[in-house]
Amino acid sequence: MMAFSQAAIKVNSGSGDPKVSKGRSQTSSVLTALWSPPQRRNSASHAEAVCKCAQPNRAKGSRGNRPLQKGVIMRAIWKRELQAYFLTPTGYVFMGVFLLLSSVMFYLQIMQARSSDLPTFVGQMSYLWMLLSPVLTMRLLAEERQRRTDQLLLTSPVSLSGMVLGKYAAAYTVMAATVVLTLGFVAVVAVYGRVYPAEMAVAYLGFILQGGAFLALDLFISGCAKNQVTAAVFAFGANFVLWMLDLLENAVNSSFFSSVLSFFSLYQRAEPFLMGQLSAASVVYDITFAAAFLLLTIHTLDARRYRGE
Repeated sequence: MMAFSQAAIKVNSGSGDPKVSKGRSQTSSVLTALWSPPQRRNSASHAEAVCKCAQPNRAKGSRGNRPLQKGVIMRAIWKRELQAYFLTPTGYVFMGVFLLLSSVMFYLQIMQARSSDLPTFVGQMSYLWMLLSPVLTMRLLAEERQRRTDQLLLTSPVSLSGMVLGKYAAAYTVMAATVVLTLGFVAVVAVYGRVYPAEMAVAYLGFILQGGAFLALDLFISGCAKNQVTAAVFAFGANFVLWMLDLLENAVNSSFFSSVLSFFSLYQRAEPFLMGQLSAASVVYDITFAAAFLLLTIHTLDARRYRGE
């Protein structure tokens, strides 16, 4: 009992002020590394210092053996990754290219055709997830592995689920902010035509759920890749395969294989939303799809931690 008390707190003989325990100091150091912006985190001296203080304390009764709370880790990584999106061109490139392409589609499909068919326009915008979601996810885990800074997280008392969810939440936040900006197209149509709010709310719900599913898939690929370029290429390939499921469904003659391909198609799942129908099955499928790939990402990182990679 006395040994544990001496390990947990040391008293300065001169002033009598208690000093923070080693485990608590370790936790503060890891959180400082997670909250720090990318420039500071990439410095060699800072990384070396964090790696030293992030090593789990093996002493009996030490707080260092306890993993940091998932919620604290998730918030810290969410803030750091969100800052990284806008301290680098990644966030601006994603939002700029997405809005540029969607503006061209809006002009051709709505303005030039003098149409107010916004659900169909939202359905056309969903193809942009296939092209641009790898931009958001390619650096989240692959960059950590390429620079070997992932060892700071894999060897520290950090919850892997909190880390993955924090990175996913940061990418989802940038995606959601971009979707909010596309509401300007709805406002333009509302000025010159008629918009049905309930119909648009359902269409946008399916739109953002589908985007979250693509982000989860591409984040898993980023966790498997060794660099950002590989992550982007393979993520685009996987997204393209999902798009090809619709073409294969019409090409196969077997009704069984056609139904299987239709079941796994994210684009087929979005059809009820575009028709103004709030489909519980499609909502559950999109959420389950995203959750499954997030769990696979956590399992992949846990396997790397176990192997010591």
